[in-house]
Amino acid sequence: MIRRCSALGLAVWLAGSNPQVCASDQQFSGFIKARYQHATFPERSAIAEQGYADTTDFGTEWRGVWRWQAGPGWSFAGDVQLIGVQSDTLALSESVSDPRFSFASPLPSDDARYWDMTTTLASGDGDKHAVIGRLDRLWAAYRHGNVSLKLGRQALSWGSGLIFTPLDLFSPFNPLQVDRDYKPGDDMLTGQWQLGDDDLQWAAVARRDADSGQSSQDQNTLALKYHAIVGNTELDALAAQHYGEPMLGFGITTEWASIIWRGEGTVTEVGRERISTAVLGMTWSTSMGQRPVTVAAEYYYSGYGQAANNYGRTRLLLNPPLSDRLVRGELFTLARRYAAVSAWAEINPRWSLTPVLIANLDDSSGVAQISSRYDVTESLVVLGSVTAPIGSFGSEYGGFEYRRVVRNVVIADSGPAAFIQLAWYY
Repeated sequence: MIRRCSALGLAVWLAGSNPQVCASDQQFSGFIKARYQHATFPERSAIAEQGYADTTDFGTEWRGVWRWQAGPGWSFAGDVQLIGVQSDTLALSESVSDPRFSFASPLPSDDARYWDMTTTLASGDGDKHAVIGRLDRLWAAYRHGNVSLKLGRQALSWGSGLIFTPLDLFSPFNPLQVDRDYKPGDDMLTGQWQLGDDDLQWAAVARRDADSGQSSQDQNTLALKYHAIVGNTELDALAAQHYGEPMLGFGITTEWASIIWRGEGTVTEVGRERISTAVLGMTWSTSMGQRPVTVAAEYYYSGYGQAANNYGRTRLLLNPPLSDRLVRGELFTLARRYAAVSAWAEINPRWSLTPVLIANLDDSSGVAQISSRYDVTESLVVLGSVTAPIGSFGSEYGGFEYRRVVRNVVIADSGPAAFIQLAWYY
């Protein structure tokens, strides 16, 4: 209760302590979404062993967005979510804890966040049904001259990667996530010092151990990033202490030959080992039949990954740096080398398509997705996607041996999946 009350009182206390916030400009907006997702699994998969040849998820979400531009320099925000699901994936997230399966709960959780601002309103049907209410944003900000500070639950994104994002330390998106309206908020203090065209940013993120609920320095992040502009080139330099591990990072974005070129990477000291990640990418915009088209390609290296075809349960457990990041939602791949290609094509002013292909270069497997966005009106939007794995048995996306049960081999594998969502914005 203390964690919840402390967070809810933050904005109220700050507003009440400033006599100038009476003259304000408040804005209210939000959305209502309804979504459906269906995924399939082969007969011998570890998920089918749990009694699921396929999974079906239904969900609804209301988000209320409040922004308050208060007196000189002050601003406040609060986003309320009400989410309900009838979901096979919700039940699986409780019963399957292996980090190689992307069965993160369809419901956001504050188990690892510093403030608990999530309340379960209803649950049942064998852990398949749940309704929660939560605050995903609750922050107060103050700006004076070239310096700004923001305290509370907020979202922060660093880096320039489009599909793979090594510099994004704060709840990064899954490369195949279709709905990216709002990034999950984290509890942090952030700041920015504007230095002409350059700027210095910092972030202090407080977390708790998801199992024990205890806070410690090993769960927190302290990060400092300098962003500079030199001609048509943008440069980033990062220094951080992330989950108790020292990290250095870099980033560069420039334009040459009408193409945007990007690169970023990190080096982290994990125990006695230094592990690096990096992404190199390009973005090219053109037109086809008088319709805009944007093509992006990236090469990604993850030093945390396993060698090709080395995805067995025992081998993963012997690689805590990888499994920890899979569980935390920082990494979404098992191997080391990947190539990715995506495109955005406008079919007409209301309809666009986005195909994505991610290839594991270590085992020649991959995953393909095509997503669609159709704006029925300015406030009514339909999103949809179809995703399919590609590869032979023994590969990351083609399926691999999970464990042996007598003479039968249980495999980690998934089949095609489909997603559709209707959103109304107000």
